[in-house]
Amino acid sequence: MCSNVAGEWHHEIERLMGAYPIKATTVLRITREGEGKYSYVYKSTISDSYSDKSPFDEDFRGTLSSEVVNNSWKLLQGELEDRGAYIVVPEDNWNGYFPEKIEMRFFPGRGDSMIFERKN
Repeated sequence: MCSNVAGEWHHEIERLMGAYPIKATTVLRITREGEGKYSYVYKSTISDSYSDKSPFDEDFRGTLSSEVVNNSWKLLQGELEDRGAYIVVPEDNWNGYFPEKIEMRFFPGRGDSMIFERKN
């Protein structure tokens, strides 16, 4: 089922604050640890030209829930669990194919949806 999404995923977004770009580049790595057991590493680098700060990194690690409930595969532990992060799982559970994109969503007001693309 979810083993078809194990691997490295990338997301990038850039927005303007006035005339200054703010850019976030995120890598999500999902690893199958065993039957029904998955872990994740979420690393994001944020560049903020508006406030003239040096780029800074976010690094979160944890596990994914052992079950998919209501098409939601929850990220557990730390900051991402606190924000209600989950991966949207389609009805077919990615059965028989490797998706090119996956979507991560958060609790309302805790983050914008993110579309990750597979990188080989």
